[in-house]
Amino acid sequence: LNIDLSEKKTKLESLRDDLVILFDETKQIHPEYSGYAGEKVKQADVVLLQYPLQAPMSFEVKNNDLEYYESRTDQQGPAMTWAIFTINSLRLENYQRAHRYFNASFQDNMHPPFMVWSESPQSGADNFITGAGGFLQTLLYGYSGISVTETYLQLTPICPLGATYFKVRALQYLRVKFDLSVWCDKEREIPLKIIMNLVNKEQGSFSDNSNYERLEARYEFENRLVARELTLE
Repeated sequence: LNIDLSEKKTKLESLRDDLVILFDETKQIHPEYSGYAGEKVKQADVVLLQYPLQAPMSFEVKNNDLEYYESRTDQQGPAMTWAIFTINSLRLENYQRAHRYFNASFQDNMHPPFMVWSESPQSGADNFITGAGGFLQTLLYGYSGISVTETYLQLTPICPLGATYFKVRALQYLRVKFDLSVWCDKEREIPLKIIMNLVNKEQGSFSDNSNYERLEARYEFENRLVARELTLE
């Protein structure tokens, strides 16, 4: 489109650099605000630093923030809160905690006869699309493990508790569109097999980026093993 975004990028970088992100060196957490003393918070705030912002911090601090704010977050607050906790817990490989948050993200907020979301379990806005959107994000950016970095697309699928199979259709990264299929053993979180089927093979292909030997899973792509980090050739 021949659009020069350099000026806008410079402005955004300036805004980013002026943001103040507080940190408590003693507790190794991010306080909600200056002078925060542990009061109840309405919804996911600080934990958004991890997902979707992906702010740099250690594994310990990420875990500390989740544990600290779980007990300080209003249990009757907006539904999308527990979706964020789910995604962050999955990325920290705390699967049992993630499963618990996942259930909390929808089970008390969907109401018959049309199974629409309410803002909180008992009240608030009807047909709360934000809550439904949070639930969808747990499936895409949580259990499907989709993460877009500055240089590559990362896929780290994890099986929902009790699932045997799930499929995400028509994912697109740059010029490549593909379907992601994941086979599961309902008793464990690590997938049995993952296959990515290209939809538009003529427009690009994936190449290996690194080995990932820790997983007890089989990753297939056009009959060859691939890693969980994928880049375009």
